[in-house]
Amino acid sequence: MKSFKKILGIAATSALALTLGAFALTGCGGGKNYTFEAEEAILEEPEGFQENPWFGIKAMDLEAKQDGDEDVTAVGYFSVKGMTITWKVEASADCEATLNIFGSSTKFKTVTKADGTAIEYDQTTWQPTNVTADDDVVGGIDELDAENCGVALKVNGEEAEMSGTLPGKEVTVKYAEAGGIYGMYIGGKYTAKVSLKKGENVIVLEVVGDQGGGFNVDKMVIKSSATLTYTPVDNSDRTAT
Repeated sequence: MKSFKKILGIAATSALALTLGAFALTGCGGGKNYTFEAEEAILEEPEGFQENPWFGIKAMDLEAKQDGDEDVTAVGYFSVKGMTITWKVEASADCEATLNIFGSSTKFKTVTKADGTAIEYDQTTWQPTNVTADDDVVGGIDELDAENCGVALKVNGEEAEMSGTLPGKEVTVKYAEAGGIYGMYIGGKYTAKVSLKKGENVIVLEVVGDQGGGFNVDKMVIKSSATLTYTPVDNSDRTAT
């Protein structure tokens, strides 16, 4: 009888250990999603930066977008080498976390005639010579994978690898409405696994491509078992007009 009780005790202890182990693994993989908006981050242009609107070079601004049925405020013109979007996030403890950057590709397709041939322009007036305002044209956004987006993600000075692809979309519109294509927003996300430390964590998106790069940035969402906090930055002076 004594031996039987001992066996039962060992079995119970083993079962309890397995249960606690499963609970620990569940807790380790769990956590809460914390959202940090890009429009409330620290936005900085590189030293010596000069705007040139003629070539589409402008300081970062806050732009109202429509992502399907959802209203989005994104940081636009995040495209010049050296531009940074920075969040300083406080963590209650060391932890491993999943970080998602939500945004939209700005790799716009060349607008063409509906049959795919090029639109030709008068070199003096820059008016089209082979389409009219009511003709259909084709354009849109190309997919943009993380590897080729020209942006680095850095956490506490260490680069973290982003994966994923921002989606593309092709549309057909009248030539008179073709300018609206460049305001398209097709939302997606990049993902990275990161290590956060107790206290302040400096998380930076930086345009690093020699030819620029970037995308429209909506927000950062971090899934973390530690409590995360952040002091928003007022960038209302950058609101697009």
